Amino acid sequence: MVKTPPLRALSLFNTSTLQGFQHTHETTSTILHSLLSSNLSSQVQSLLLQLISGRFVIKPFTPSQLLQHLSSLQFDSTSSSLNLYESIVVAHVQSQNPDEALFYFEQMIDKDLVPRSNTFNAVLGLLLKFNLYEKALRVFEDKVSEVEFDGHSFGIMIKGCCQFGDLNKGFEVLLKMEEMGWPPNVVVYTTLIDGCCKIGDIDEAKKLFYKMGSLGLVANEFTYTALINGYLKKGLKKEGFELYEEMKVKGIAPTLYTYNSMISEYSKVGDLRRAFELFDEMCEKGVVCNVVTYNALLDGLCRKRRTSEGEKLVRRMKKAGLSPNSITFNTWIDGYFKAGKADKAARTLDQMKASGLPVSLVTYNILIGGFARAGILEKALVYVKEMEERGICPSNVTYTILIDAFVRSNNMEKAFELHSSMEKVGLATDAYTFGSLIYGLCIGGNMKDALKLFKKMNEMHIKPNNVIYNTMIYGYSKQGNSFRAMKLIKEMGECGMVPNIASYGLTISALCKDGKWQEAEILLNEMVRHGMQPPDSIYNTISKAKCEFT
Repeated sequence: MVKTPPLRALSLFNTSTLQGFQHTHETTSTILHSLLSSNLSSQVQSLLLQLISGRFVIKPFTPSQLLQHLSSLQFDSTSSSLNLYESIVVAHVQSQNPDEALFYFEQMIDKDLVPRSNTFNAVLGLLLKFNLYEKALRVFEDKVSEVEFDGHSFGIMIKGCCQFGDLNKGFEVLLKMEEMGWPPNVVVYTTLIDGCCKIGDIDEAKKLFYKMGSLGLVANEFTYTALINGYLKKGLKKEGFELYEEMKVKGIAPTLYTYNSMISEYSKVGDLRRAFELFDEMCEKGVVCNVVTYNALLDGLCRKRRTSEGEKLVRRMKKAGLSPNSITFNTWIDGYFKAGKADKAARTLDQMKASGLPVSLVTYNILIGGFARAGILEKALVYVKEMEERGICPSNVTYTILIDAFVRSNNMEKAFELHSSMEKVGLATDAYTFGSLIYGLCIGGNMKDALKLFKKMNEMHIKPNNVIYNTMIYGYSKQGNSFRAMKLIKEMGECGMVPNIASYGLTISALCKDGKWQEAEILLNEMVRHGMQPPDSIYNTISKAKCEFT
């Protein structure tokens, strides 16, 4: 077999293997040596992949033992040793074995072999794919001086840094790339812009975007989409919309993801006309819509309670060959509840079950919340029982929905009973749960217990939100306790919150009843400073107090 041409020898080897012939480690070594000597690296990798996958066995060796044996062999040239090691590493990469790939990669370096950039990049990529970020970073930092590398090596590592939220390290790698004479390309800058946007650092993302232009790099559709997404997620709608228009003016065609982001944002802000214009534009330009596109439009329609149009959209979606997913059904069910069509929401759940999609905790919470808000508490409890029978445990959101429902039906005893059950199963009470309970106590005039819960929030390091503050102010004002209401208004200001008009009005009324019209005027001026327009009733209340107490 030694004198046989390498490819012919490999063919005989494979044929005999298929026929059940048991090869020895000597014949395997000989075949590999012949292939390596002829620089047939792809055939070497193919043979090694068969070995790793167990397609042939060399007794008494395990695949791992045979690879160790093969890597210990002495070859005529360094290039053959290098090719063998790189073939072993790449075979493990293709087999998705990160630890084995890294083992042989480091072993070849220990033997003074210099891995080529493709091999280095393959190992880095595999480690990051398996979320082994720390290992990938260590290999990059420790081995970069012992391997061949290229601009793509830096790009892979920067992408990994961004993927795992380590932006500082990503910028360090960028600096190192520049120092070593590798100019970053559009892909590298786009990766960093996207990374900055994902952690909400829009200012840094903008700097990178403008720096690209100063370096003569032209932003592509992915760059624009990343920054547009960043603006929109940060609530900077105007900037996001303007950047989209700039993208089109510069002749850069929006991608599916660009359109989806824009359609989703227009749907959220209620501009359905513009959302559907973009949808039509997609179709005209041959950009194929996906489920995300339809879900964004359906969400917009459901927010506007336009459920009939939502039904037509879902039919159109199915006609386009797309199947509604869990998000589609959840949005649809919630839309029916918003439109006051609880019966249709229940029927849509039946459709969801019939389609084979699993009914998740999110779906059940939408159903329970929808029926509870509709005042059909018994139906909400039916779905609580159903979810528990399916092995889905209620979350703190589920409990809070039910607590709020019992509060609004004036059953505080049941609300606190549920809260106790919630704590017993180890679920954390959040600001929303406290808010519901405090609301019930304040409406019922039980400010003593409301204050206990309010203090308990601070003890648990849960910051009361403006709704809770306004509720407490309402409760104290209704009791005529202007001192405590005023104290809470001041506390809100210290926390950077602004009371609502009702809180100001009720507190001013309570102050005036106590003859404290000067303090009431201070609050009135504060309202005006915050851009509010006090109703005439507040001015009249203060005027009457002045006449009565002066």
